[in-house]
Amino acid sequence: MKTCPQCGQSKSIEDFARDKSQADGRVRHCRACISANYGHKHRGPSTVTATTKRCPRCTRTLLHAQFYVLTNGRLSAHCRDCTAAMLREHRKRQATVPRKKCASCGQKLELEQFPRSTKTEDGRYPSCSKCAHEASRQLTNEANRWA
Repeated sequence: MKTCPQCGQSKSIEDFARDKSQADGRVRHCRACISANYGHKHRGPSTVTATTKRCPRCTRTLLHAQFYVLTNGRLSAHCRDCTAAMLREHRKRQATVPRKKCASCGQKLELEQFPRSTKTEDGRYPSCSKCAHEASRQLTNEANRWA
């Protein structure tokens, strides 16, 4: 068993490439860490190893278990903590502006754009003010036509 200084894991000696110049005959870093950093001269040093990933929001380097696995098999961009925080912020923003879907035009509008009603649970008509006004106008026109 040998410990890789980059990922900090103890691995079998077979997980380290051979190097005759070293005292133990193996390179310092495990194969997974070397593979993760391959090409760093061109891309710059990588903070991502075979078992870790960097979250762009909190800038922490965390284990893969701290990221959600997406349906395409890749890891989410942000860690679980940041994803949860972003979801809480999104829900809080949504909760501050109550919205309702108009039964006539199908648009999602702010609650203030619906006339008040004592007959519905939420205290607003199912159609927005614009649609309710248009429906009222059409009824008036039809009534005048038959009178």
